[in-house]
Amino acid sequence: MAPATTYDAFLDKQIKSGKPRIAVEEAAAIRELFKGTETPQQAAVRYTSVITSSTKRKDVEANLKGIWLLLEDLGARFPEHHDKLVSLMQAIISLPDMMLGSERVVQWSELPFMNEMWADVGWDNSPTERINCAAFEAKLYNQDILITSYNGYEILAETFEYSPASSSQVDSEASNKLAIDVQRAEKWITNAGEKLFGCTDFYENSRFERVAGLFKGPKGFNRKRWAFWKQRAEEMSSWKELKSESRDACSRISEAMEKIEGEAW
Repeated sequence: MAPATTYDAFLDKQIKSGKPRIAVEEAAAIRELFKGTETPQQAAVRYTSVITSSTKRKDVEANLKGIWLLLEDLGARFPEHHDKLVSLMQAIISLPDMMLGSERVVQWSELPFMNEMWADVGWDNSPTERINCAAFEAKLYNQDILITSYNGYEILAETFEYSPASSSQVDSEASNKLAIDVQRAEKWITNAGEKLFGCTDFYENSRFERVAGLFKGPKGFNRKRWAFWKQRAEEMSSWKELKSESRDACSRISEAMEKIEGEAW
């Protein structure tokens, strides 16, 4: 993972040989945003300028996919700039629609192609980058940008429903997996736990249909499932077979979930 001070080097590399390669103006927008010399609104106009200056639909679509992939990569590598990236996304959403003649080719509020591009990335990232991605997505969800509650529920279920039922079942492979999963779950609870707990979107809650795991209650998200996750986090915080950072993260998760419940009720 690139150190926080090397985003200039990272952007230079992406201009020269990135997959996809990025435009100089896109890199410049990110540099100025991170340095604080451009507002999110100014950076949004500059970041999307390669798209808005295109004259062919196929070029627009190709460049759209590139800017979304770059944002995901930046979120994975530079968590100290997450808030600025979220502000940039908010500014992009507010841009006026792009027209080619009488045809509207980009409705920025819909973030076209972003969801499908982000669905295909992540597994090739390092463990630290995957944890950073979870934090970034939780922050976007908390601001109603692209990400839905389903993303958070999936991570929490993977961590607490599809993991060893007891400490005696934890081997080195399970411990290593949980070292990542628990931290991803913590990022969601820390950054968007209240919103997840209070989600009343019927479609999102029912779309989450994990079954066959340790939780034997009703499908979808519900308060029983939340209580199960919290109980599991509390139990796992005392498992000596887990790494100390995993146990500590579980303890923080259960405490945060308890606080969220108390404030909601």
